[in-house]
Amino acid sequence: MSCNKFDFNERTCSSVDIGMDFIKTLTYTDSSDNAIDLTSHTFSMRIRQTKDGSDLLTLGIVGDTTSTGFYIADPLTGIIRLKITDVDTATFNSGNYRYDIIMTDPNGDKTIFMEGSILFTEGVI
Repeated sequence: MSCNKFDFNERTCSSVDIGMDFIKTLTYTDSSDNAIDLTSHTFSMRIRQTKDGSDLLTLGIVGDTTSTGFYIADPLTGIIRLKITDVDTATFNSGNYRYDIIMTDPNGDKTIFMEGSILFTEGVI
């Protein structure tokens, strides 16, 4: 499977350049396209070689935009910033991997927010 861009809404394949920062902004909205309040929600992500494989990278909530993880600047906007730093992308070999993003609500209930394939590729630098 080859892919060039990631569409979080369509849950299609994503491409990550090895050794480069990977940054995506997600907006969580309802069916009327209104932002969902993310106050007291947390997010985590796992990347694996295969669906049942060991975690190669795990991400959680971070307090700034420079670290690997999820950053929610204003929970009322429903906007989540996902970043995987160049240091972390450099640990992967070229190929397809599996990921899931888990959302935990204020009651502690966990749901799969998103899941799919993610392609790590080597660029010419």
